[in-house]
Amino acid sequence: MPRRRCLGGLAAVVILMTAVTAQAEVSPGAVSTFNANHAQFEALLAETRARGTLPRLSEPQEAPVLNRLWDVGMLFRRPPYTLDDLSPLLDVMEKQHMVLRTYLTHASDPQARPNLALNFVAFQDEVSQALAAQINGWGAVIAARNDMLRYPSPETLAADDQAKLRDFRTSVLEVIGRAVLLLRVPEIRPPAQATIAAALGENADAIAGLMTRRDRTMLDTAMEAALPALPAEAQRPARLFMGAMRESPCRGLCALN
Repeated sequence: MPRRRCLGGLAAVVILMTAVTAQAEVSPGAVSTFNANHAQFEALLAETRARGTLPRLSEPQEAPVLNRLWDVGMLFRRPPYTLDDLSPLLDVMEKQHMVLRTYLTHASDPQARPNLALNFVAFQDEVSQALAAQINGWGAVIAARNDMLRYPSPETLAADDQAKLRDFRTSVLEVIGRAVLLLRVPEIRPPAQATIAAALGENADAIAGLMTRRDRTMLDTAMEAALPALPAEAQRPARLFMGAMRESPCRGLCALN
């Protein structure tokens, strides 16, 4: 396949990742730590942009800043999540989203139009870590939103609330679906595949809990198609993801058609 055509398809996969944000239990101390890590990233970002590039995991002086920024264990380590946990993460998820956008929309010439596909290829180590952090965040948000449906049942929610939850599901479905598709683009390297697959596998039950049965079938089919392209370390989380799409009980948000 010609490289230009291949990158054109890749652009269609990654473009939505610049458009969707999510809003889940983290302690105030964890949020404060994240904000400090994000401030360090912003300072480093200013330095690297002055050189026409972005912070890189391959740079020994820059990697610690990025690793702290994407330390999801520090933020998302205390389930179960409830509606009370949504508010503290609004700012965190917005900032994580902007970090992902930073890499996908980079242009060394500020007047030039960003090439999302080329940016993914060039910064795929960083994009895969940023995307994995977002997937973990969405897993927490889904769990918190599912708490909303314990009492009453989904059918008894106000029409506006049902519509908002459906919109949320649609947004997450589009991004998760594109994350699965990224696993089999020719330009992606095994470490990036493993990073994205691990996040999808770790959050498979939460994702399945959000999706309708039809959505689950679509995600399962897409992941099955990606399996032959995945390295050994990505196979197990990919199959965990498929198993959750096929076997998880359909209740809560899944039952909201």
